[in-house]
Amino acid sequence: MPSAWIPPDPGFHYSVLSEFRARLFVGQAEQRLLTALLCLLKQHGWLKGRGWQRADSTHVLAAVRVLNRLELVGETLCHTLNVLAGVAPTWLRAQAPAEWYDRYSRRIEDDRLSPTKAERDQYGELIGADGQTLLRLVDQAEDLPWLRDLPAVALLRQVWEQQYCADVAIPEHLCWRDNGAAPAPGALVESPYDPEATLATKRKTVWTAYKVHLRETCADEGLLLITGVQTTAASLPGVSMMQPIEHILLERDLLPAEHLVDAGYTEADWVAGSQQQLGVEVAGPVRADSSWQARTGGYDVTHFRLNWQAQEATCPQGHRSACWTAYRDRWENNVVSVKFSRRDCPRWPVRERCTKSAGGVRQLSVRAQAAYEALVGVREQQRTLDWQTRYLGLQKVRLQHLATAVALNPVRLLAWLTEVPRADTRQSRFAALALAS
Repeated sequence: MPSAWIPPDPGFHYSVLSEFRARLFVGQAEQRLLTALLCLLKQHGWLKGRGWQRADSTHVLAAVRVLNRLELVGETLCHTLNVLAGVAPTWLRAQAPAEWYDRYSRRIEDDRLSPTKAERDQYGELIGADGQTLLRLVDQAEDLPWLRDLPAVALLRQVWEQQYCADVAIPEHLCWRDNGAAPAPGALVESPYDPEATLATKRKTVWTAYKVHLRETCADEGLLLITGVQTTAASLPGVSMMQPIEHILLERDLLPAEHLVDAGYTEADWVAGSQQQLGVEVAGPVRADSSWQARTGGYDVTHFRLNWQAQEATCPQGHRSACWTAYRDRWENNVVSVKFSRRDCPRWPVRERCTKSAGGVRQLSVRAQAAYEALVGVREQQRTLDWQTRYLGLQKVRLQHLATAVALNPVRLLAWLTEVPRADTRQSRFAALALAS
């Protein structure tokens, strides 16, 4: 008897991956993916704690284009109209003025706008008035109260609050908000299509999106395995991630004996706390002493003997401090302020190497003992030959770009040879709404 015919397995539908991703987000279970793999690696003895690990971060660009201020407000209004066209087309068709279809049916691009400042300001105020009108219409839609809770509508309100303010002479009229009155760059919405992507600057690198923090084992022999991945807002400094990173490593029983980091992660309190509380030695460069004394060979803080128990300091000329005050600064760091007597400082024969204050009195401001000693210790290590290494970053970046080009060109060549047509330009929902009417 012939066996029953079994149709070929079509495999799972691609939407299953999207649903699985959504379930991970809802359950806040993203880390389980990596945790399960690390547990398996530990069971086989391929991964162990208390070795060497290194941490670093890199910037991640958002999948959005960089917008100037005028493009931002225009695109935000376009985005909101497209969302409303998808969820409430009948309501929007009845409310939207005819001229809105001409203004917001296609992407707002700077090269299509007037180059003169007066006309650009006028256009920006026109967009502001249209957005204000749309928000008022949404608030007045009593039969559709859920429109006010749409994320796109909330984003429109947020961008308008950040970019516009009421005119002093005509309160109902909106005008551009002064840059000085706007939120900090890291708090501004940079794109309506990815509102969580923030602006960040690191030395000469400026980008909009996120920052990914990676950690891996770095033993001289054996596997190099990634032990942690955390993605944050681009504006969040790296040092703020170190305690959460160590907490995750502690839970996974993967704390290193020595943690190799770069200057973006080193901070005196964390360096001292890791050693004292977790037994982890942090190795990484710290910021050099920026005082003019340290830069010119004068009497910087290391020339003073600090007696933490007696709470006094002794200057290079043998004079003891007159005042020792512990407090917390505006960044919530534990700090000690040390002042010397006015009677002692003016008599110094080398006073110009110590202070430039009008009264000729030296004052020190140092971190609390554990943080101060950790900071001084790392700075001393940085002066040794072991720290004098070269960074060859440009070659690595150039190779990556060349490899990307090598991978893309065959794909494009194959598409051309097989006559695969290029994708048509997409049509926005708001533009389609005009054709439907």
